[in-house]
Amino acid sequence: MEPQQPFGAGPDVTDGSPEIPAHFIFITACGTQLFYHLRNKLELNVDEFVVECDYEFSSETVQNIFQYFYTGSINKLEVNKIGDTLKLAELMNLEQITKYCFSYMYSNLDSKNFLSFLQLAEQYSHTPLIEKSKQYVLDNFSEVMNSDAFLNLDADILVEFFVNDDLNVTSEQQVCLALKRWAMYDWNSRSAHFYDIVDHIRLPFLPVDFFADEIYPLCSGTEKCNTMLMNMLLWHHLPERRPNLMSMLTIPRKHTLTLLIVGGDKCDNAREIVVYDPVINAWSILMTLNFQIHSFSALMLEDKLMIFGGYINQNEYTNKVWSICLRTKELIEVSQMLHARSDFATVILDNDIYVIGGETDWGEDKETASEIMNNVEK
Repeated sequence: MEPQQPFGAGPDVTDGSPEIPAHFIFITACGTQLFYHLRNKLELNVDEFVVECDYEFSSETVQNIFQYFYTGSINKLEVNKIGDTLKLAELMNLEQITKYCFSYMYSNLDSKNFLSFLQLAEQYSHTPLIEKSKQYVLDNFSEVMNSDAFLNLDADILVEFFVNDDLNVTSEQQVCLALKRWAMYDWNSRSAHFYDIVDHIRLPFLPVDFFADEIYPLCSGTEKCNTMLMNMLLWHHLPERRPNLMSMLTIPRKHTLTLLIVGGDKCDNAREIVVYDPVINAWSILMTLNFQIHSFSALMLEDKLMIFGGYINQNEYTNKVWSICLRTKELIEVSQMLHARSDFATVILDNDIYVIGGETDWGEDKETASEIMNNVEK
């Protein structure tokens, strides 16, 4: 049905003038409960009238209801207004508004609003949104853990995420840092929860020095913390005893595979690092290097990409080593290898990095060069 005047025409809707223009015949057709709440304000002999917002709801919330009936959508459904819109829709028994709000939340989850949406879903027992909100956190934990909303999670829901094998992190260090950030936000009230939640950290996947630096100072002196440290030492230094230490805490967590293409030879985009995201099935440019490189070797260490040697800027072999944080896109040059080389192998063994073989600039002394490329650097 086409209204005789567009929705919103007439008096402006502001906090100082909470009046919304509408049409009698249109509103009465939208629902019996809506008509019931407005019946004392309607003049039955006119087609147009004005709704005065004297309920406990803001004029913007009431306007959302009317806008939906006129247009089939709500242009500015703000996160902090969705709760009121749902409450008013429930009061007036407007199921189509309720469905619209939950559909909107389901399609617009992000790291800032996931907690608000999850709480509303639980309040209205909306199972699909509850499951979608929790799955969003599991799939996007690296982003969620740095949000303000994460700091307001209850301890029980945090445990629910930490015990889940599908928590998508690049390393167990992320889980530790997330727990530390959450606990330190209100240590006085959360310290007791911290001692319980830390039980769900998967210690075998933590370097001992990381645990000693980041977690142990927060619980040192407690029997639980000492036991955890002892189990870590047993796992890392007595591998023959690992079969006796197997538990759910020794199961690796999920990690979404990320593919990287770095550099190249004789191409226009040889300075780019391109990343493939299997979740959205798309490639994107992560960053652009300030040099061109190919025939190098690379390793992933936690959330850092390490690039070793190679042939740089089309004119020389290099012994330089770079570290790139994939989260912050910060590139720093670290300690150089002993020899410049390309087309070689790198491996990690007992937390040490080894570079093996490869080739270099032959120069005049081919015998020396050959000897260099037969060695192994640590």
